[in-house]
Amino acid sequence: MLQDVSDGGQDCTPPGKEAIGDADPGWSGDGQTIYSSRGLALVPAGLPATSLVTERKLYAFSSDPWVAGKPETDLSPSSEPACVEGVPNGSPDGQQIALFRMCYDDGPSSAPGIYITVTTGSYRKFVVSVGVADQANRPASSKLRRGLRGKIDSGLPCPRLQMKLD
Repeated sequence: MLQDVSDGGQDCTPPGKEAIGDADPGWSGDGQTIYSSRGLALVPAGLPATSLVTERKLYAFSSDPWVAGKPETDLSPSSEPACVEGVPNGSPDGQQIALFRMCYDDGPSSAPGIYITVTTGSYRKFVVSVGVADQANRPASSKLRRGLRGKIDSGLPCPRLQMKLD
């Protein structure tokens, strides 16, 4: 049975913009936490206001079914807000998260690529460069999503992340 594990955040997707809400879910090593790329109704600083790109931040929440008031943690560095972060995957030992990151400002981690962070999200360490086209064209199996069974319920005003919880 599919159950909501996130309410998708407080913003809904404006017409003609990149999807807002939770996407690209990944599990922690122990399966107790889900990491998500949450799209916000903001165009990253450094892009024109007419851009279709939205800021995406790394969020963490428990894998328990969603209820109103369920705790969620924004793991994105507040010092670099103009970024798109996605495709998060927890390490098997539960200590780190790998994610794709691309920033539109001139911050210290603005190069597009794969980064590592700890589960508190306190820093980003660059690992390898990956172009946006490279990331978008990779098959889902190579994005470390094996075993992840979830979907975005787009029939709602704001998409909710749903997962099959066994």
